[in-house]
Amino acid sequence: MAIRVFVADDHPVVRDGVRFALRNEAPGIEVVGEATNGADVLERAAKGGIDVYVMDVTMPRLNGVETARRLRRILPDARVILLTMHNSARLVADAMAVGVLGYVLKDAMAGELTKAIKAAAEGKSYLGQGVPVPPAEASRRRGESSLALSEREAEVLQLIAEGLSSKEIADRMGLTFNTVNVHRRNIMQKLGLHKDTELVRYAISEGRAKL
Repeated sequence: MAIRVFVADDHPVVRDGVRFALRNEAPGIEVVGEATNGADVLERAAKGGIDVYVMDVTMPRLNGVETARRLRRILPDARVILLTMHNSARLVADAMAVGVLGYVLKDAMAGELTKAIKAAAEGKSYLGQGVPVPPAEASRRRGESSLALSEREAEVLQLIAEGLSSKEIADRMGLTFNTVNVHRRNIMQKLGLHKDTELVRYAISEGRAKL
């Protein structure tokens, strides 16, 4: 039986490339669906029928690490691979902390993704070439990373990084203006930041937003 894969990336060329590579190099792997953002991944996951999720780190609405965290809360056995251009040790540690099984860089050989998918389908971990291996304790330290944020705070941070004002965030999330500002203050306090520009830089470095 083919391994059923769901691909999430906001760039059509990447999704097309993954589909083409798997079709030509891995006949035992089938792409059964695609999404452009993390929120759509969660919506599709509820329908079942997916063995492995391949996601970018930087996606609109919800980034890959946050999506993986929520996905595994809903489906504890969900098997996730991050396919990304980001290779910071802290980001890898955050991914491991939420149960991501595979981490592959986009500029790696296409065969690496196939290996990662097959490993994940068996419940095994796989780090691609060039991916830094964080110290074991790094994957357990939550206070110094974005994993210290609540789900609401993580979503607010991403929307700030995407350039939305507090009013726009409030409208998008169905919150009051004051509630958004409380979340903003809590985010800054938890991350040790003091200005919106610092929040944006942090979010970009963590793969939550693009330059």
